[in-house]
Amino acid sequence: MKQPPHIQVVSYDGFTSFRQGISDASSSILQVYDRWYFIKNARKHLDTFLLSAVPSTITWNETSSISIETALTKAEKIKLIRQKRKWDLIQEIKKAHRSGKSINSLTKEYHLNWRTIKKYMKMMTPPTTNRWRISPAQGCLESIMRLEKEGKTLKTIDPLIRKKADNGTFSAVCTLVGGIRRTQKHANHPSPTYQIARKRLVRWFWIHPNHLNTSERRD
Repeated sequence: MKQPPHIQVVSYDGFTSFRQGISDASSSILQVYDRWYFIKNARKHLDTFLLSAVPSTITWNETSSISIETALTKAEKIKLIRQKRKWDLIQEIKKAHRSGKSINSLTKEYHLNWRTIKKYMKMMTPPTTNRWRISPAQGCLESIMRLEKEGKTLKTIDPLIRKKADNGTFSAVCTLVGGIRRTQKHANHPSPTYQIARKRLVRWFWIHPNHLNTSERRD
């Protein structure tokens, strides 16, 4: 190296004696890591870090978020659809009014009372149709839950509750029992469990995302 003074950059490996020899030959020579050794050392340091920071096996449960759509009954789903349609109609009427249409013309066009049109003009949020009426059977909720837990059928539960709740109806008891059963069904649904080994996690660090399969990308 002392002979060819034009040498400015040298790629070296991991040996100390080799690096020292380059320095002794000329202090102006720039020593750079070979790409292979750079990747090797980077991977070594990453492995050492993950060894202390990450357990040998990572386990986690995916939180099962119960969809509102799943928990709703058919009647409740229909109710939501109607609410959405009504809100869309209100938005349409408000837009027409902003464009210059009078309340009188809107009442004729949409076949609605002028008071209703005015009410729609003032609405800033979607309307709610939750007009809750307390059912006599509601006071027997604990008894219904106990009977349901004991495995009693709706036909068995109904006469017991209606007798206890004077004016209770079959529909009210049926609604409460259905709600309890849906809640239990979703509560008993196990959340999926996933596991990944530390070695596998390390391997993913060195793979381009496009080369991972669907399961690996999800994890």
